[in-house]
Amino acid sequence: MSTFTCTTDEDCLNVLCGGDTSTDTAVCKSDGVCTCRLRSKFFIALGMYLAVVFGIALYSYKTSQRARGLSSNLRDHFMASGNFGAPVMILALFSTVFSGYTVVGVPQEAATAGYSVLRWLNISPFVNVCALIFFPRLRQIGKKRHYSSPTDVFSDRFNCNSLRLLTSLVVVTPLFIYTAVQFRAMGDILDGVTLGRIDTRTTLWIICLLIIVCEIIGGQRSVTMSDTIQAGIMLLSFVLIPCILLNLYGGLGEIVGSNCARSYVDTTTGVPRGCMAYSRPWVERQPTTFGSCNFDDRFTNADCLAAQYNVSNSSQLPYLNPGYRDAIDPDDSVAFNHVALSMIAFNLNLFPFALNAHVLQKIYATKTDEALKFSFMALIPMGFIAVFAMAYTGFVRAATFSNVAGSAFPVITSELIDRGGFSEIVAVIASCSAVAAVMSTADSTIIGANNVLTVEWGKHLFCPWATDRQLAYVSKVVCPVFAVGALLFSFASADMNFGTLMNLQGSFNWQTVPAFYVACFSDAIAAHPLLYGQLVGVMVCIALEIAAASEGNVGLHHNNTGFDMYIPSGLWGAMANVATVLVSQRVLVHIGSPLANDDTRVVDTLNPAIVRKFGPARLTAEFIGDSIIADTVEPMASTRNQLICFAALFLLVVRVEPFLYAFC
Repeated sequence: MSTFTCTTDEDCLNVLCGGDTSTDTAVCKSDGVCTCRLRSKFFIALGMYLAVVFGIALYSYKTSQRARGLSSNLRDHFMASGNFGAPVMILALFSTVFSGYTVVGVPQEAATAGYSVLRWLNISPFVNVCALIFFPRLRQIGKKRHYSSPTDVFSDRFNCNSLRLLTSLVVVTPLFIYTAVQFRAMGDILDGVTLGRIDTRTTLWIICLLIIVCEIIGGQRSVTMSDTIQAGIMLLSFVLIPCILLNLYGGLGEIVGSNCARSYVDTTTGVPRGCMAYSRPWVERQPTTFGSCNFDDRFTNADCLAAQYNVSNSSQLPYLNPGYRDAIDPDDSVAFNHVALSMIAFNLNLFPFALNAHVLQKIYATKTDEALKFSFMALIPMGFIAVFAMAYTGFVRAATFSNVAGSAFPVITSELIDRGGFSEIVAVIASCSAVAAVMSTADSTIIGANNVLTVEWGKHLFCPWATDRQLAYVSKVVCPVFAVGALLFSFASADMNFGTLMNLQGSFNWQTVPAFYVACFSDAIAAHPLLYGQLVGVMVCIALEIAAASEGNVGLHHNNTGFDMYIPSGLWGAMANVATVLVSQRVLVHIGSPLANDDTRVVDTLNPAIVRKFGPARLTAEFIGDSIIADTVEPMASTRNQLICFAALFLLVVRVEPFLYAFC
């Protein structure tokens, strides 16, 4: 295309881009040159990627048929019979854990809330501690007792129908929310990268259909192998994107403060750009910079600060999100201690992520204990790479492209595509990696939920005598129903904040922690106290979220109403859960109720056909410790080791994260 100089987009109306006769494909860029905004390379790359995913599903189907004779073996379909080694599982876990939250949520939070995004750095250590506590026992129990579902441990341990059904619902609910979030993130990515030139909802329906088909015909083999490919694309983009952005727009030292080294004036608007201080009130601005507030006098210039947040007067400032206030000046902020609390609360809320059904499936699909151990060890450095790359992407968006509408990640990749050359290639790879990240998590959550619902509801509740072949047909119905339901929910929740959805997901995950802990480590608590604890915990979570929503607020910290949960609803629910369990157990013992002992309870038991699946004797924590894991090394077997590790995590978050926050 010939070079056309311009001042505004209207100067480029008659510029044709290749064979495209549309007049809205050329825009006036900051360098004063008309630039075509073509997306053909992205469409080609995306089509090739989706074709590869479908090819993997077909290959997995053929492999399963050759290995098993028929692909209706339920455990093989959902667990892949433990065939995957460390290299595959490292990549599969990475692409499963780092999802739409990472590629969409982290850059957007960095762009709009600044350095509070550092809280994402400690997600991997918290998830790993949860894995260290539970996975050695859960893996050995599942392998030796031939579990076909991540929640089989509750049936085997407690022989309680109501606890099994409630727990399966509590396990599936966060997966439903998580899947919906992935579809929403994918929609944001596609809409931003393609400049709205495709019907996003139609595209999401097509991708949802592809995920359903791949899951039905390929099972866990297809999901894990496609996750491996997706992780490779993601890692490549997480390395290349920061390098490109560093070369084009500068490092943090060059884009942060007022009058930074990368400062420039936008030729189309006359607005100074290139520095984060020019676009966000959470960075201290100079009084002469573009008519901004003077924050040198800390919080005394309250009316000016209030104007930045569109509140009517300075008396409402105490109810602003402390994350914004503290970034202005963390040393003098009245809410700095609150930031430390919010950071550890955020990380604690994600602690039980490892107990999600789609993650537990991976521990049963891993070939050896060593492979599983190395896989989770690798998550920590890989997590730092992913979070730093996406946070820096958000910082660049705030500094240079604050005037461009849209979510941070698609805005940056779209700008890089417009530059052409190597930047375009990297941006196309990154955009495909974002779609890959979302798809890898969505297909994992869908097969995880399908596994729980097919086994716990299809077999254990409605069809206890059903064969694996019959249950395979049940799973082919459950899969599309769950996936389509999650997609419809993603459309319905389009106006709901990502943070609210994440809080809800973590809240439900926490309600399974006491049951998992007792199942693995203690015979002192019976099934019904755990049932009561889950009911109370879930009701507390829902009540808190409804109270927050009724005040027009989202997340932990709220605006001018003053409503503040201080910690996520899930942590309040978890405390209510544990308290209810302990109190109800003591009360049942005190009144001599048969519900206080699972060995003497004769009501609310499982179907005899299900009991025979696990053997004549109910599994106990004592038998687990003395027999099942006798030859397994457990780093977190003792309560003392668990408390020491939690104390170390607490110090890490409370002391290190706020220090980095204040330093930045």
